[in-house]
Amino acid sequence: MCPACMTTAAILAAGATSAGGLIGVIGVKLRNRRRTPHAPKRRARREPTKPTVD
Repeated sequence: MCPACMTTAAILAAGATSAGGLIGVIGVKLRNRRRTPHAPKRRARREPTKPTVD
């Protein structure tokens, strides 16, 4: 490939990468903003109890 083509390909790849990162950051910010303060928190998973023999 010629140097101009390689440069163009590099610029396109860098632009797509930074645009994807920017969209990801915006998505996280919007998702956090939509959460209500009264939303129930997730419970930690409990270990299954062993059956007791009576």
